[in-house]
Amino acid sequence: MHHLSLVGTAEDIQFKAKSQAARQSTELEPALLHRAYQAALAAIPLGWAERHHLLGRGLSPEDVEAMAAQGYRSAPRAWPLRNAVAEAAVAAVGPEAARSLPFLQPSRRSLIGFTCADIPGLLVPVRNAAGQIIACKVRLVDQGKSRFLWWKARHSSASTGAPIHVSQGPRARLAVVVEGPIKADVVALLWPRIYGEAVTVLAIPGASAHAGLVESLHQLGLNRVVLALDPDPAGRKASEEIQPRLERAGFSVETSSWPEEFGKIDDFLANQNAPHSLLVRTGYEAKIEPPVVKPFATMEAARAAARPWLQDALTGPRGSVYHMALEMGGGKTHLAVQLINELYDSGKLKGQVGLFTTRHEQGEQFEATQDWARHYGATYGFENGEPTAKSPCKEPRRMLTVVNSGAPTKLACELCPQRPACVSNFARNPGEPFLLAQKATMKDRHLYNANSLRDPSVIARLSTLLLDDLDLERTLVDHVLLDLDQLKKALLWSERDPEYAAMRPLLKALWVVFPSLPAKRFCYDAPRLNGEALQNALATELGGLDRLFGELESAVTAKDPHPLSLAGEVRADIPHRGFVRLAQRLLEELRQRGQTSWNPMVHLKPEGISVWTRARVDFTGKTVILLNASHSAEQYQRVFPGATVQVFHGRVVMPQRTKVAQIPAGPY
Repeated sequence: MHHLSLVGTAEDIQFKAKSQAARQSTELEPALLHRAYQAALAAIPLGWAERHHLLGRGLSPEDVEAMAAQGYRSAPRAWPLRNAVAEAAVAAVGPEAARSLPFLQPSRRSLIGFTCADIPGLLVPVRNAAGQIIACKVRLVDQGKSRFLWWKARHSSASTGAPIHVSQGPRARLAVVVEGPIKADVVALLWPRIYGEAVTVLAIPGASAHAGLVESLHQLGLNRVVLALDPDPAGRKASEEIQPRLERAGFSVETSSWPEEFGKIDDFLANQNAPHSLLVRTGYEAKIEPPVVKPFATMEAARAAARPWLQDALTGPRGSVYHMALEMGGGKTHLAVQLINELYDSGKLKGQVGLFTTRHEQGEQFEATQDWARHYGATYGFENGEPTAKSPCKEPRRMLTVVNSGAPTKLACELCPQRPACVSNFARNPGEPFLLAQKATMKDRHLYNANSLRDPSVIARLSTLLLDDLDLERTLVDHVLLDLDQLKKALLWSERDPEYAAMRPLLKALWVVFPSLPAKRFCYDAPRLNGEALQNALATELGGLDRLFGELESAVTAKDPHPLSLAGEVRADIPHRGFVRLAQRLLEELRQRGQTSWNPMVHLKPEGISVWTRARVDFTGKTVILLNASHSAEQYQRVFPGATVQVFHGRVVMPQRTKVAQIPAGPY
């Protein structure tokens, strides 16, 4: 490692360079960064499009001028302007330090050897607690990408980091915490005007990125804090995490709330018709923390304690939920399987047990599951469109067509010429199908792929369910993307099939809405419509919300065609079954409109219609055991509100233990 220094003309400024084998990354002192950014921004104007955006946020022309004075600019795109920005920055800090400016990149075309980033949009300065500009963000013009990016050149190896932005108010004694620098600057302008109280506003880069907040507040000397994060699940979760941290650090913390129909805090304050008096500030009340569980000295001690606890869970009254939270590598699955076998052999455990896992092949390798019924998905083991010895179905073309159309696999089985062999192949002759035979097993212990949780007939037969390292939310939610080609196919089918004709008005409205969606309706990080905007667009096309409601009620009566012909041959012209589910979901959302239970799960994207549906599972009267080292109990309670989960805390004293994220493999 070596250190370099650069002495400025007006003040002693140093920058540090850290040499690495692979590449070089340099951290500049804030004063040097500030000088470079100031020089760069002075060379750039604030254009009409970006001014129009700020005015569209509810700001006055005077407010926009104030933000321009703070450094708001239009990110440069033209080559001469990009070179002028680079020249100004290099002149301010020198060519050596300029190599470490994130917004500059080497250029052979430029006379000075540098040019700046060419990201289009509104350029927003990010300041530290000392008021120095240490980074810039760009609000993208193209809403099809992330809404905000750091102003960083494509070929620059320097990092902007993710600093907290501080918008300081004169004589402020109150700190307001928001998400995003534009929001912070807008709130800093409007809060004193509306509530008569000077504030300093801090913007964390995102709901989950709040490291350094305590340090920034200490630097500012502010002890009173109001959290005004976005009123969405991520913002609420972040508030719950930040509150106790700030309280423990000695701050007085309040959480603000306002009528959610007015959007985020900056939208609420900038809306002249909003009831600003309804902003509520609620003091923090510490939650009663559960008793601290003393960790076990060794993994063997944790397993020894978990065994009798798990036995009581398996043999106790039905209808309870348990979470055995042994550490990763603690042998949760082995312990559960061995104990279930022992209890069955001794007659202490009755009923049928199902072990659900995303790692099906690993589950097969457990010696203790050799006598368990192994259930495979219909398309399990297919390779390059052909079955293998592990594939329970030997008709991949027919089965994949049915599955890909969104239809239940039983439709392929009903018309399959190999059905007789499939029903009777209990010995699993590798050359014969055995999908139906495995479903008819008389065994009491079953090994399932996680996606079998979506099948009500599977859940109905079981008394005890073991969910092995499952992301339950992801497992139970199914996503279908209906692209424009599929929409065209559905429209054509609605013309020729009277039983599907009820879908036609909705399909025609969707076809018209797609290319005419104005960019301003897109929101968040993806080009998607929120639920109300989608309903309004469809209602405009159909002639009102009442007409939309009637067409949806009619659409859900449409009958999906069979994906196979009467002879069992594949039909290529039928629509995806997701369109009827789409109509059902839109009708359900329209009925929920304006209610707190409203949860839009239909979005329009450039490539098609995205439909999310959650499987409706019923664990009533069944024993559910979660095998996971992490937070399965909390996740289960999110999926099933009000559920009580009994937890065995199997933490072990294991310093510097590596954590491994296990991601479900997805559908068959």
